[in-house]
Amino acid sequence: MPRARTAYQVEKDKGTWGALSEEQQILQAVQAEVKSLKDANLRLKNNKKDGEKDKSKSKKKQKQKKEKKVNTDRDPEPKWKLSTPKQSEPKQKVVEGKKYYWCPHHNDGKGKWMLHTISECRSNPNNSDGKSTQHTVNVGHSTGHGSGTSGGGGGSK
Repeated sequence: MPRARTAYQVEKDKGTWGALSEEQQILQAVQAEVKSLKDANLRLKNNKKDGEKDKSKSKKKQKQKKEKKVNTDRDPEPKWKLSTPKQSEPKQKVVEGKKYYWCPHHNDGKGKWMLHTISECRSNPNNSDGKSTQHTVNVGHSTGHGSGTSGGGGGSK
């Protein structure tokens, strides 16, 4: 027991009794740095809530929204749907048992082959209420996709 007391007294006199090891000191410094970064992050979040917006992030989000595809959960669209028919070609065609119509109100005004006619198009500016003027019910051609109506209105008028 006297030996332990002597060791304690020596370390106490040198100021090393209870002192942190080098690894403990490094860990303590890292913890302090993490805390300071968390505090700084919290201050930034609070400032942003108070009306200060990070313009670079909002511009980035807007660009991402524009670049998002509408049909992200569907199969990629076939290229033929975007191919503009020539003047001499008909504006309707049947593909895999479905009747498609060339509609100039889609694909940013470039046009696209759709299952509705121009007069049924919701994007047609001539349709005053912005809704389809007709609904077509496909009977007997069930493909397992959709409700059997085109024009999106459901049912017939």
